[in-house]
Amino acid sequence: MSLDRRWGLLPLATFGWTAVAHVAAGTPHDILWICNVSALLLASAMLARWSLGLRVAGLWLWLGMPLWLADAVHTGEFAGHSLATHFVLPMLAVLAWPVGQGRPKAWPWALLLHLVVIVFCRFATPNWANVNLVHGAWGGQRWVYPQALPLVSAYFAATAVALAAVEFGLGVLAGLVARRSQALRQPLA
Repeated sequence: MSLDRRWGLLPLATFGWTAVAHVAAGTPHDILWICNVSALLLASAMLARWSLGLRVAGLWLWLGMPLWLADAVHTGEFAGHSLATHFVLPMLAVLAWPVGQGRPKAWPWALLLHLVVIVFCRFATPNWANVNLVHGAWGGQRWVYPQALPLVSAYFAATAVALAAVEFGLGVLAGLVARRSQALRQPLA
């Protein structure tokens, strides 16, 4: 990881801000959205210097960003903690993304995390809250998700492909950022 571990306090503070906002609003179940879980995972991974956890969190933050944005545009809800979670934290994940070969792929672990969070939310959250879309399409995301998925396996296959593509893209982007920042640190001739 290219950032000091203390940067992990930023996603931890963002998660705390989000948790306080949802508890104050009477919607504590909304803390279980995958993006919020990913903020906590990113904080933990950065503080512990856990490369795989950082990459799993980064994948979910980047994959969720356009879905959240579609919903926010549809509903007009742009809370400060949501903006921090969906824009600041994905950028932080790129800056901290480990570059180099020989690392196991993170997308299968991200897919497993998604499955665990979805199953947990299916049983632990109210139907009307529809956290992580476990009970149907939600607001601005109705155009993304069909009303009823005929095969859950098709959904997870598409998610796996998307996660693998995002992981590849983030690896390229993080490599470019790392090379650029290294070039900027070189003295001018």
